[in-house]
Amino acid sequence: MSLSNTAATAHRAGIRPAGRSSQCEGRSFDGIGPGVTATSVEGQFVVDARQRIIQWSASAAALTGVSADHALSRPCYEVVGGLDDFGRPACRSGCPAFAALRAGHLVGHCATPARHDTSPSTRLHCELHALPAATGGAVGRLFVEESESDRSGVAGGADILGDLAALATLASSLTIADFPTGVERALDILCDATGTESAELFLTEPAGHDMLLTTYRGPFRSAFCQMVRFAPGEGFPGRVLVEQRPTGTNALEEDDRYLRSRVKAKGYRSYLCVPLTVPEGVIGAVCLSSRDPDVSLPAAERLLTWASTPIATALQAGLLQVREQVRAGTIAPVIVDDREPDALLERVLRHTLTKAEADGGAIALFGNGGGVARRVAAGDAVDIRCPALSGGACGCPALDGQHGVALFGARASWPVACRRARSLGAMHYCLPMQDGGESIGVIQLVYRDAAPTPPTRHLRILLEVADQAA
Repeated sequence: MSLSNTAATAHRAGIRPAGRSSQCEGRSFDGIGPGVTATSVEGQFVVDARQRIIQWSASAAALTGVSADHALSRPCYEVVGGLDDFGRPACRSGCPAFAALRAGHLVGHCATPARHDTSPSTRLHCELHALPAATGGAVGRLFVEESESDRSGVAGGADILGDLAALATLASSLTIADFPTGVERALDILCDATGTESAELFLTEPAGHDMLLTTYRGPFRSAFCQMVRFAPGEGFPGRVLVEQRPTGTNALEEDDRYLRSRVKAKGYRSYLCVPLTVPEGVIGAVCLSSRDPDVSLPAAERLLTWASTPIATALQAGLLQVREQVRAGTIAPVIVDDREPDALLERVLRHTLTKAEADGGAIALFGNGGGVARRVAAGDAVDIRCPALSGGACGCPALDGQHGVALFGARASWPVACRRARSLGAMHYCLPMQDGGESIGVIQLVYRDAAPTPPTRHLRILLEVADQAA
């Protein structure tokens, strides 16, 4: 049985004498030798999906008194052999810590304290970090704690091993075939590994204009959708776009750089935003947030910075795949003759509708004298009409600013030029089509009942589609 996802799962366990090798006889419980304090040594081990030990470090042998020869290929619960307060086995096959990982939880805890029968004040703790599902198993740490202060110090310290295990699982979840679902899993992993509640993915528009909220994972979704677009220098995402370096705070309520008042009202206190960088520049950003004001921003920044490279690479590959699909793959060559002049446009439109998961849409192309010269429509919403297009590109916000536009919510919040558009849908996308910097048309999409969440979820990919279609 393989394990799914990743977690930093604490399984607290003591040690019983059974299973010690002869070379360790007479060694005290801490087993770490003179001149070494109990909290200064940490042992590492690796188990497979059946809990059999496949790696056992020298420090793990010192802590437990069990040599590698006696530990390898044996179940971890037999080697560690933890007891609870009543002398019963705390380590066992399918222990709560391992069961949580098998169930697919990103974080699971076994709260059973275990004591060594001859040293009730000393505990040996075992912390498990799941390896990627394809591999299964877990990486474990063993460490001694003798007091509550020691325990909180270890828990609050930087956990390099846990970060590396989380990074391995995150990287394995990012595949082009599973784009963009893999990115959502990566955000979940980051939340659990850092102890935060919410994660956001922003992507830059193709021309590098604005940051668009593309994916959100966490509670209070509507509060985070209060603002879904950030211009360069605006808010945390906009600042990261310009400065190209991480920024964060543990005092979000008092921080004027954060612009979503509804998120502040929900009690969020900690926020971290890290850029996603490719050779061409910043392609987006990942942001983590929490209502806990004591989130360790340096520790979260370390993991997020490590994770930014595989995430950025996966996003760049996914966008490249979209371009290739439009250019030569998904849209097969179409023979256009005088009897079917709109066949190619219809093919482009239907491909765009599929990518957007939209109910209907239209493509409007402009003539040399301005105004719409050709128009094709498809789907349930074939009645999209926009007065702003009657004179060509002038007056259309999507074309004037070369932005993708998402129209949602009350019409009073829409750009003035868009408020007289005729359509009964819950949300609209307007995507500029340009050739050599010249506006040649616009793609309009409509969601009749349910709108994407966040509203700009598909906008970045659709801008790529529109650019290649032009």
